[in-house]
Amino acid sequence: MSSRRKVLLTLLSLPLVAVLPVHAKSAPLDMASAINKAGRQRMLSQRIAKVHAQLLLDVYPEKARPILKNSVALFDSQLAELKAFSPTPEIRRLYDHMGGLWVPYRTAALTLSGMPGLKQVAALNEGVLQVAQAATVALEKHAGTATAHLVNVSGRERMLSQRAAKFYLFRAAGLNGQDITSGLATARKEFEAGLAELKTAPQDTPAIKNQLLLASSQWAFFAIALNNYVPGTQKLDYLQYVATGSEHVLEVMDDTTGLYQSISKA
Repeated sequence: MSSRRKVLLTLLSLPLVAVLPVHAKSAPLDMASAINKAGRQRMLSQRIAKVHAQLLLDVYPEKARPILKNSVALFDSQLAELKAFSPTPEIRRLYDHMGGLWVPYRTAALTLSGMPGLKQVAALNEGVLQVAQAATVALEKHAGTATAHLVNVSGRERMLSQRAAKFYLFRAAGLNGQDITSGLATARKEFEAGLAELKTAPQDTPAIKNQLLLASSQWAFFAIALNNYVPGTQKLDYLQYVATGSEHVLEVMDDTTGLYQSISKA
């Protein structure tokens, strides 16, 4: 058995779980936690689209269904929190705009209607992501600190893990085109650039450094899974590797973002 095959089998044996809370914590937001949750909205926009495609492909459906439900619930609760917290009129307008984009996307994501529905999800998720990105950047700018930037960068890595998997599964489900191919390549490139930036941050604590090493190893496994693609009929185990790998990168980077949030408060 090849070393690559052994790695992928190890990845497949790991559990695929909904690692994030169903509802955002009820404690009042401060700038650091707001940036973390704002960044998590970016990730959820991509995770929801990824899991929609995963369900159409019948990849771990019994695990994908609660992930979709919980991700939608978390997006709803965090959107309400972030609207209420908005420290400037500009940021409040961004969250009002996000709410308008979210309603049709939420409906499309929860309705499994084959290829027509997937195309709708593919179109709508990008608008939600763009506004979530703009709002997170605006919050970081308002905070104006180096640690706020690190919370943003680390949080964006969560999104990129889901975005890469989304494009892979979109392609496997039959959505082909240059935007899918280039989107996957760009997500991978940007994740690696973000990880490199975080590793050189002078604010990194020993705990954060250990998390970033773990992130590097999980990303390496996930990258191997992303490299396995056969045009046409895709092997189920390849799809399972991608679904599993994306969740483990997400889990590690969510924990890492929490650590950056903690030092941002210090």
